Amino acid sequence: MTLVKRFTRLITADVHSVLDSIEEPITLIKQHLREMEDAIQQEKNQLRKVESLLEQTDKDLSKTQQSAQKLSDDLNLCLENKDDDLARKVIKQKLLAERQATQLSQRQEELAQLQKASIETLKDFQVRYEEVNEELDELSRAEALRQATENQSTSSASHFNKVGADEVEVALLQAKKQFAHSGE
Repeated sequence: MTLVKRFTRLITADVHSVLDSIEEPITLIKQHLREMEDAIQQEKNQLRKVESLLEQTDKDLSKTQQSAQKLSDDLNLCLENKDDDLARKVIKQKLLAERQATQLSQRQEELAQLQKASIETLKDFQVRYEEVNEELDELSRAEALRQATENQSTSSASHFNKVGADEVEVALLQAKKQFAHSGE
């Protein structure tokens, strides 16, 4: 059983090695950039959602605080008129409003932290994206230079491998001349 596992791992490693040598680094980097663009877009969408929730929470908190203030005013009015039954109802509503305001404040803080974290993540993604993009540019320039050098050497080599008819005729005349002088 262990022998089969080892053999399987060996074949898998060889296959991965072959695949690594076949894959183009530029193609891999381009794919990585596309994946990073997707991640950046997802993070932007997440940030928009958090900001929308934060904005709504701010509005809800403001309304709740205004409601609690109005209930405080109503409570003072009830106390001035010595209406304890109505005061109890107003106190209950005021306590609920204050509790809701506390919960909304906590939610607001959580969302603000999420917003901050999302902004930092987005900045990190964008910095890394720029770095990988620069890496791609460098690789592309190096590949273009390599191909230009290769093309130049190929064209130079093919230029040296070509012999014109005039060169052949001149060489023939020189060979005949040497042959004639050596035969004398």
